[in-house]
Amino acid sequence: MSSLNDLLPLLHPFYCSDKIRVGSDYDGGYVLPLTAIKDADLLLSFGIATNIDFEKHIARLNSDIKIMMFDPFTGPLEDFSRLMNKRFDRAPVVERVPAPQINPGYFEGKKSLPGRILERTYFWTMFYAMLLQKRYTYKKRGLRDYNDRKFINFPLLFSDPAVNNKNNILIKMDIELDEYKVWKQLQPYLSKVSLIIVEIHQVGTFYKDVIQMIGEFKASGLYVVHVHGNNVDHLIEGSLIPNCLELTFCKEEYCSPLIPDTRKYPDKDLDAPCNPNWLDYELPVSGLDGDT
Repeated sequence: MSSLNDLLPLLHPFYCSDKIRVGSDYDGGYVLPLTAIKDADLLLSFGIATNIDFEKHIARLNSDIKIMMFDPFTGPLEDFSRLMNKRFDRAPVVERVPAPQINPGYFEGKKSLPGRILERTYFWTMFYAMLLQKRYTYKKRGLRDYNDRKFINFPLLFSDPAVNNKNNILIKMDIELDEYKVWKQLQPYLSKVSLIIVEIHQVGTFYKDVIQMIGEFKASGLYVVHVHGNNVDHLIEGSLIPNCLELTFCKEEYCSPLIPDTRKYPDKDLDAPCNPNWLDYELPVSGLDGDT
């Protein structure tokens, strides 16, 4: 029977020589091989909220790639509602045990409400202007294991020639626990997928699913090449493993030869804390024995 300790060796990344950080400086930034980006013909991005820095950066690095974005909970009205809740402290407060370590090297001044509104208005103006370009599409639907007016699944998505005709697909998933519902439906299409970035939530509860996911992706030729702990969530009790992980998987050709990465994580040259007010988590993955 699997235990949490069985997860640690699987989190040890394989070495990639050309990894770069793509997207935001903090939350919304991910690490992946540059060659995989340049070879890709399609990005499927699930979960964008109000941050499309990653998608825009991918477009700058690959002028030919098509970008399809999905999120059922994003839009000007939803954005304004979240802004008001945060501004007037109506958002739920999550207690962290142990308390996070303050990042002494970061300070962000508090913006005025009119300034925030102006900033968000500019964002949505630029977002809809971007969608006028043929290379971008956005659907107000999420990713689940079924289809309805609000959600779509992988089988229906890959029945679309605009997706199924591609052979080097990048997938980014930040879908708040739905990753456990959908990843098995992706299995039949993995031959068309060259890279997957997935934010995995509540690892302490679903670690057996995470172990299975990593194992089956690996059996399909997709290897862990980067791992980062999201410092917005806590460490799993009695462990040094963060309860929320950001994992990058890619085809063997982008990390060949398959040798374990010996650097420390987080990588000071690539990683950054999701919440910059707090220090990043030191991950217990460097120096482990990786197998091929």
